[in-house]
Amino acid sequence: MFWKCISPYNSFIKSYPVVKYMIIHGIGTSKEFYDKDAYATGEYIFCTSRDVSGDFIGRVTYCFDKAVYDMESLYFPFDSYRMIDESYDILISKGVKNDLIKSEGYF
Repeated sequence: MFWKCISPYNSFIKSYPVVKYMIIHGIGTSKEFYDKDAYATGEYIFCTSRDVSGDFIGRVTYCFDKAVYDMESLYFPFDSYRMIDESYDILISKGVKNDLIKSEGYF
């Protein structure tokens, strides 16, 4: 559930290696990967909005809209406030409870 900057999650995952996670990383092109090989297979999905190299093509919210959700997991959208608002709307519409969504905006 992340746009360009996933470093806070990268640090968390390295600090707590037993935590089950999935990173959904929105980037423009595949050249913008951030340490992709550091994540286990199937735990890093990338969405590209400016080329067709991604696991999903289009904005990261397109991926969110197509995803299947675990109703007991925590969700951490991290991006611009606009993207966070869109992410909240999608997550809530899919049945995720508001108290399971935590976020941090940075512009």
